[in-house]
Amino acid sequence: MPTCALYGDFHEDRIVPFLLGVQFQPNEIDWNMPYLYIPLQGSFDIHSMNEMNEDIFSLSLLLSDLTTHFEKPNQIGIDLNHIQARYKNIASLDDVTQWVIRLCDIEEVLISQSSFSFEEHTNDTCD
Repeated sequence: MPTCALYGDFHEDRIVPFLLGVQFQPNEIDWNMPYLYIPLQGSFDIHSMNEMNEDIFSLSLLLSDLTTHFEKPNQIGIDLNHIQARYKNIASLDDVTQWVIRLCDIEEVLISQSSFSFEEHTNDTCD
């Protein structure tokens, strides 16, 4: 199962997150499935942008790649078919080991479900 971490920049005396990093192993994503749902409940570690691993194969996901499902509250759906179509020129999506998603895009998609906010689901520690 993919793991998640928040990344952001320092504002005053703390890191304010603005990106969600979803990390997984090569070949872990089943690209034959139409969607993958990522749970957003629980605490996420918050890291500075300098701590994001730039040496791994990452893709930026867009608002149009995200969805929700009424039976999966507090989860964000990733439209795998949409990603495959957009990145069809990449040699192999199986080599991708991280997705990067803007928190404002996630919040926009989730707004229809509730007043979900990442501020309620983060801890105040920085590694």
